Amino acid sequence: MYLYVRQAILVDNGGLGWARAVRAGLQEALGQPVHLWQNAYSAAADRISWTCWCADLGVLEDGLLSVPDRGGLPDGRGSAVPGSAGERLFAVVHGDPDPASPGRYLRSQRAVGTAGHLDRGLQAGIEMAKKSEEVTGAPSVFVRAATGTMGAVAWLTPFDTMAEFQQANEKLLGEANWLWYRDRQAEATQSGSVSTALHRRIID
Repeated sequence: MYLYVRQAILVDNGGLGWARAVRAGLQEALGQPVHLWQNAYSAAADRISWTCWCADLGVLEDGLLSVPDRGGLPDGRGSAVPGSAGERLFAVVHGDPDPASPGRYLRSQRAVGTAGHLDRGLQAGIEMAKKSEEVTGAPSVFVRAATGTMGAVAWLTPFDTMAEFQQANEKLLGEANWLWYRDRQAEATQSGSVSTALHRRIID
């Protein structure tokens, strides 16, 4: 399973109408659920993301070729910062994403593996996902970059409400064993590369 991510930075919140129209266009072309997210309580608050889970990259390619950047999708001039658009692919390493039920909020925790320890980093990432699930009860999907920065990984955890996010976050921060477990894996990731963001799903 792969996660397709398309991102852009809005000029202002008035661009959400355009972003919704792009989501509709992508979903029609891909024949798969496409979800629109905006960063919430995190850096780059004007960044939006369109995401789609897919099992067949050939189907993804055929769909995207039918909506190239300069045709088939609503024009983003005046809505998105020029040059801010980009695409990435992530491959699932651990977990079972549910494309139809992505949650209202999504926590993404990102890191970049240390050169010479990438395999260890993947194993540590799986262990961290399992430990997080054990502590919080919230399922996580662990993914690795298929395009973009080599060694980039992310843990994705959906929540239906902010209350659920708060509860899970407080369980992790209050669990001494979790902190020790996380620190034990520190050598597997590049110093300063770990970051956490919360994304709010924009519902039509």
